Amino acid sequence: MWNFKGLISPKGQLNNKERNKAEAQALAALSPAFFQILPKTIKTPILIACPHAGRQYPQAFLKQTQLSLDELRLAEDSHVDEIFEPLTESGFPFLKALFPRCYIDVNRADTDWPPESVPHASQHTLSLHAKSGLGVTPTRITKELNIYTYPLPAEHIQARLDALYHPYHNALKDMIENTKAQFGHAVLLDCHSMPGKHASGQSRADIILGDRFGKSCHPNTINILQTLLFDLGYNVVRNIPYAGGFVTTHYGQPDTGVEAIQIEINKDLYLNPHTFTPHDGMAKICADLQTAVKELQSRLLADNKIAAQ
Repeated sequence: MWNFKGLISPKGQLNNKERNKAEAQALAALSPAFFQILPKTIKTPILIACPHAGRQYPQAFLKQTQLSLDELRLAEDSHVDEIFEPLTESGFPFLKALFPRCYIDVNRADTDWPPESVPHASQHTLSLHAKSGLGVTPTRITKELNIYTYPLPAEHIQARLDALYHPYHNALKDMIENTKAQFGHAVLLDCHSMPGKHASGQSRADIILGDRFGKSCHPNTINILQTLLFDLGYNVVRNIPYAGGFVTTHYGQPDTGVEAIQIEINKDLYLNPHTFTPHDGMAKICADLQTAVKELQSRLLADNKIAAQ
């Protein structure tokens, strides 16, 4: 279950006292947990979140892992927040995590613990994500890249949940509830980026929209967004292989007035994969995605006006 053969190195080899100290220092360095921009007056039913764009890697966290910073950053949705944050100038509520996804993943359930860290007789769910090392506290980046040389202590996981995970979700819930109170409904765009190619080497689609196969938003909403992106020249597919994670599943409940769409953008469109910095394509993807979101807003507001008549 826990195999580090060929991967163990002096880096990340701390004793228990050193681990506890490093964990406390990392948590302190990662406060506050998120960055948020809220308009004084809510003018749109659309809100934007970037749960995996965090790029703060405290030295105390790097001491705990056997991986390099570049290896850790492979799990990051690098700079995807910069594509959407300018929409705040047009009044869109915006939330992004500041901590790295490989430290704690807010797109997983808070019970999604790694099996080797689950306390005896615990109620924590042993999901497929957790069993594969990609739960709420990831233990690997890829099959070959284990983050730690030891099982994460349960108290470290709980501390990360309390300091980072729950504050992020509390902020997201408040954004959704305030938007819903204003418009009677809310549409969450949960924004991500994905590797440009499949493991086979075949290129992925430009954009993948996930709605849990029709469960997390009304068909009209995702139809509009997909058409807008298609008209801008993008190859857009739905749900395969990314149908939406915990955020989309948990918050996307159309019957209660809350819709959620996960947006996955192909990193090759805007990012240098070796330096994790945007390339010349960044300006176009920013302009196009912002145009699509603004037009989606116009269509939704027009539909609301017609429905109210």
